[in-house]
Amino acid sequence: MKRKFFDEITVEIKEDEPRQMKLTYYMLIDSVREEYCDLKLYGVEIDKEDVFSGGVCENESKIIKNLFFRLSEAEAFLTKLVNARVTPMGLMSAVSEHIGERIKQLTYEG
Repeated sequence: MKRKFFDEITVEIKEDEPRQMKLTYYMLIDSVREEYCDLKLYGVEIDKEDVFSGGVCENESKIIKNLFFRLSEAEAFLTKLVNARVTPMGLMSAVSEHIGERIKQLTYEG
């Protein structure tokens, strides 16, 4: 599996415990090779680093592999995650929401 940098954002959090939150988004690329086929599967990784005023760091990460068969769909989903500032904790919810939206689209198209 290959991990490809997609985007990174930094957010200043002022409520509760003031801190700087850095979110880094990666596309995960897996290859499945058979005799006449090289299938690519795409997933997502989100890494979060919180740096508190005293210099203390907390890290969190979430990986979901093999979500998409199309590169364009994986890129669109990652862009959506970045724009919504989705954290590792919110990734599963974002995936569930995306799958629900895709099912509705396919239902209305077919």
